[in-house]
Amino acid sequence: MPGDKVPILIDLHKNIFFDEEKGQVVILDRRLLPRRVEYYRCHNYEGVAIAIEKMVTQSEGVSIAGGYGILIAAYEARDKDKKAMRAYLTKAIERIKDTRPTQSSLHYFVDRLGAEANNAIETGEEPFEVIKRAVITRVDKMEESYRKVGQYASQLVRDNDTVLTHCYAGPIIYFTGYYAREEGKKVKFFCTETRPYMQGARLTSFVLKQGGFDVTLIADNMPAYCMQQGLINKVFVGADRVSMDGGVTNKIGTYQIAIAAHEHNIPFYCFGAGPDSKTLTYKDAEIEIRNPEELLCGPGERIAPEGVKGFYPAFDSTPPKFIDAIITDRGIYPPAAINRYFENKKGEI
Repeated sequence: MPGDKVPILIDLHKNIFFDEEKGQVVILDRRLLPRRVEYYRCHNYEGVAIAIEKMVTQSEGVSIAGGYGILIAAYEARDKDKKAMRAYLTKAIERIKDTRPTQSSLHYFVDRLGAEANNAIETGEEPFEVIKRAVITRVDKMEESYRKVGQYASQLVRDNDTVLTHCYAGPIIYFTGYYAREEGKKVKFFCTETRPYMQGARLTSFVLKQGGFDVTLIADNMPAYCMQQGLINKVFVGADRVSMDGGVTNKIGTYQIAIAAHEHNIPFYCFGAGPDSKTLTYKDAEIEIRNPEELLCGPGERIAPEGVKGFYPAFDSTPPKFIDAIITDRGIYPPAAINRYFENKKGEI
């Protein structure tokens, strides 16, 4: 996999980084893709929080941005005394976590960074340097993990399969196709648009097209029809949270796709980073409710009459009975066995 041929969204270090010369967090503005490649600059942790809330980055980019948000907070607090620095970082952590109540990976990561920062403060180390190493290491491990998940997922792909995916499942969807192709399999992709931010249209189709795959874009209300017509063989989606019962919380619309797949006997698979031990069932996952104006307004103009109300849950939860397997960096698990993820260090099942 030559580095210079990897699509821009796949190289996570090029998606978000810290500009030490200017003291800024730099984020690839995914809202502008595929029309143009531009970067959004954040001058403080509040700027990072706003960038996350405004969808400058999504999917796996949220956790990375959150980590860099804590990094810039440490940069801002570098001249404070221990007590003030600790208080400032605590405030930054809570602010960053509030940006995405559903995405458990973000919460775990920034909490861990906070613990490492507190330890650095107590031992006399420089928190900024400690957090910087931790964030870079985290991104490296994420890239390695996504490759592993893609390798496992590729085993579930058969030659000439057409895979439906919803929203943007991060680099994993690219690696799924990449490794399937390395195994000599031909694979096509159908991508939902994913209203209202159109991640499937702007991001998923973009990265898969850059990867040289056959890609077809469909509207969010077309998956059941495409399944009924025999156009879909498999479904692969991401997961913002996996519950301990094997349920999955992901971008709104995932649940109805899972129901349609179940009705048409089409395998439905989820990419997951392992279960969230604090979320016992899929019903316990907190669902982020976003500003309805995001739904009522299209690009640059309002698309609904004044006075019409909107309702915009950003995620939904799919019960385990509709999920055939959860694909992780440690192997492929049926939903009922997802707790074995914690026991399986070798990545095999």
